[in-house]
Amino acid sequence: LRYKPMRELLQSYPEYVVALAERNEKSIHPFEIEGGELAVDPLQYNDFIKSLGHVFRNSIAHGLESFEERVEKGKEEIGRVACKVIENPNGVTIVISDDGRGIDSTRIRNIALGKELFTKEAIDAMNDEEAIELIFMDGFSGAKEVDETAGRGVGLSAVKAELEKLGGSIQIRTILGKETQFLFFLPMTLSDSAREFYSFRQLDKPLLSAAEKLLKQDMGLQVNNLRYEESSGGGKLSLRYVT
Repeated sequence: LRYKPMRELLQSYPEYVVALAERNEKSIHPFEIEGGELAVDPLQYNDFIKSLGHVFRNSIAHGLESFEERVEKGKEEIGRVACKVIENPNGVTIVISDDGRGIDSTRIRNIALGKELFTKEAIDAMNDEEAIELIFMDGFSGAKEVDETAGRGVGLSAVKAELEKLGGSIQIRTILGKETQFLFFLPMTLSDSAREFYSFRQLDKPLLSAAEKLLKQDMGLQVNNLRYEESSGGGKLSLRYVT
C-alpha cells in the first residue's frame, strides 16, 4: 500500500513551474504530468524526483526565452514545458521538455573552457553530444548571476548524482532555437522485477471481501450490496454499502 503511481510523485511540479516562470517574468502554458500509472516505491525514488526541480528551473532560467525574444523569433508568446513518463519492460523514462532556445554546444564549450574544466584540446575533441552533457558537471553554470533559478553550478550535477544511485542514465535531445528534451531512464530494480504489478482497480475483489466480512461479522450490519468507486483524484478507493 506504500507504493504510488510515478505520476503522483511528480504532481507538485506543474503548479510550481508555472509560478516560477511568472516570478521570472516569463509565461508558460499550464501542463499536467502525462503517463506514470505504474506504482513505484516512493522511498526509492523520492530523492531523485526532488532533484528534478533543478531541471525544471533550468528550463525556465536557460531554456525559455523572454516574451520579447519569442516574439522576435516568431514563436508563440507563451512558452511550453512538459513532463511525460514512459513505461517499458526494462524501466521508466521521465521526459522533461521545453520549446525554448535549445542548447548551444559551442557556448557550452566556451563556458567549460573559461572555467578551466578541460583543456582546449580536450574540448575540441568532444562531439556536440559530449559537449552538451557537460552541463551536468559539478561546478558548471551558464548563468551570469546567481539567483533562485541558476548560477550556483550544483543543480544538474545533483540530478546526475541521484540518477546514478539508481543505476539510471541521461540523454539530451536539443534543436537550437526550438526545443530541448531531457530523458532520464530509470531501470527496473531487482525488487521491482521480483514482484507483480497491480493497478488499484485489480484490488477491488479482496477489498470488497474484507469489507463485507467486517460489516457483516464484526459489526453485525446486514449488507445487500457492496461496491467500490474510484475517486476523481485516482489511486484511492471508497467503499459504499446499501442496506
